[in-house]
Amino acid sequence: MTKIFYLIFFILISGSGQEIIPGPSFIIKISDDAAREIEENTGVIHDSILLSRINSVALDVMRASDLRTIFECKILKTDMINAFALPAGPIYVTMGLVVLLDSLKTEESQSMFAGILGHELAHICLRHSVAMLRLENFIKKGNSSIPEDVAQVLQKGYTREQEFEADEYGVLYAMRAGYDFESIIRFYKKIRELYGETPPGDEKYNDHPRTTERIARLYEVRAQLERDFDQWYFGVEALNEGRYDDAIKHFKLFTTTFSNSAWGWTNLATAYLFEAMSKMESLPVLFMTVYYTEPDFRLRGEPEELSYAEEAFKKAIDVDTAYNIVYHGNMGIMYALRGKFEKAAEFTKKALEANQVQHFFYNNLGNIFFLQKDYKSAEDMYKKAIDINSNWPMPKYNLAMTYESMGKNKEAIGLWKELLEVSGYNQVAVKHLSRLDKKFKPEKIEIEPEKKIAEITIGMPEDSVINKLGVPSEKVALEKLLALEYSEKKLVIFLRNGKVSGILARNGSEEKTSKGIGIGSSISELCKFYGLPDDIVQQKDCEQWIYCKYGLLFNIYQGTVSQFQIVEVSKDG
Repeated sequence: MTKIFYLIFFILISGSGQEIIPGPSFIIKISDDAAREIEENTGVIHDSILLSRINSVALDVMRASDLRTIFECKILKTDMINAFALPAGPIYVTMGLVVLLDSLKTEESQSMFAGILGHELAHICLRHSVAMLRLENFIKKGNSSIPEDVAQVLQKGYTREQEFEADEYGVLYAMRAGYDFESIIRFYKKIRELYGETPPGDEKYNDHPRTTERIARLYEVRAQLERDFDQWYFGVEALNEGRYDDAIKHFKLFTTTFSNSAWGWTNLATAYLFEAMSKMESLPVLFMTVYYTEPDFRLRGEPEELSYAEEAFKKAIDVDTAYNIVYHGNMGIMYALRGKFEKAAEFTKKALEANQVQHFFYNNLGNIFFLQKDYKSAEDMYKKAIDINSNWPMPKYNLAMTYESMGKNKEAIGLWKELLEVSGYNQVAVKHLSRLDKKFKPEKIEIEPEKKIAEITIGMPEDSVINKLGVPSEKVALEKLLALEYSEKKLVIFLRNGKVSGILARNGSEEKTSKGIGIGSSISELCKFYGLPDDIVQQKDCEQWIYCKYGLLFNIYQGTVSQFQIVEVSKDG
């Protein structure tokens, strides 16, 4: 996309007979001369609205790049699709590119432009153009020691690897500035749709990467950037755990790639400070050291899957209009995720018009208002959802979050208490209540570990099990375990080293724990006797509630116990 610029640039230099001297002054001189000729030959468009949009993106990308200065932006009066930056400025954007990008009216087109501009600035930051100018000057002086293949570089423009390198750094600059990677990829795909693998101006550069190669390489770049970005969270975790040396390593890696992150450098400094303090004599007083838990920029914008989802939803409605309610409801979610709240509300209200499962869509409409920080409207929508279906916990959760945002802690506490006994919500309810209600203390129920079901006791030898229950319907050898299955009784007895280590009661079993909890028992009954679980593991179609000290595992399906197991408890619980 930069070849036209270099064609003009080299004609100018060759015709002037100008001596290229060492140092940066020749870069400024040549850039000024080139700018003068380009603008005289092509013309410049003075459109304050377009320039404002271009400058807004350009400033973001320049500040996020390795550029040491800020260049002026100008629009060239040509239909050709191009953008480039002279080594010492300015930045040029052709009107053809502006039109192709819909005058930069949308976030997507702005991200596309950020990627293009990042590529061109990368050529400057990496001094690709300066290297080519020096090479040309060396050849012009008649130095015959330059190999023929090196001399051909001037006729071919940037090398293949320089183009890939500019792509890599260009997308890094754009993403540092907060622009969407997927939009940058969509630009290359758009160019491929319009022009195939070889964009205009690239025809004579046989060694240059084709558009598909660029796209594939950029996906590799993103994967590496994401790995480097994750170093932030590894570093924060290490800081929290007192592993300061590890934190230093992680933040070093982060700041190597994202050198424009002030917060990244702050956290690296904090890690060094903590490490230093750990090696010094302790003080009788305590200092409060502050660091950031989230980085100061986002790595990714809108995932491309949102666009794929939109296309698939539209296809569904084209195939069968009966999917109207699903289409409108899900499109509302999609636009809310994009931050296009008016459009999100429009689709969600259309879903409400169907007069089906309206509590779902009132909840979603409340979410849209919540994200807009219109908490009063969000409250009204959540209340409507609850009025329609008071047993559905999701709008209660959302309403509790809304009350907290509104400062209505009393109302929030009431809802969190309701959610204490609701599957999937109780753990988060405990966290919020612990913070909001000073009187709240999670109930601690002290009971002995469960050891017996159906006259079978943990630690019982295998022959005693058979004496009690008879011959099992099936024996299954597992790793370090033997499972005795009693299909009629809906029981499985697990043995380790010849002794019972676990007893599983399946759906249909009439057996119960010592507190009377069995298949079909409700969550409220479970919480009454055993309190809240130590952990909840989300499985494919149910939740597993784990009580470590009591040696209990309950599978919860649709709010009731579907199977349970007692296991041997270690000395430390």
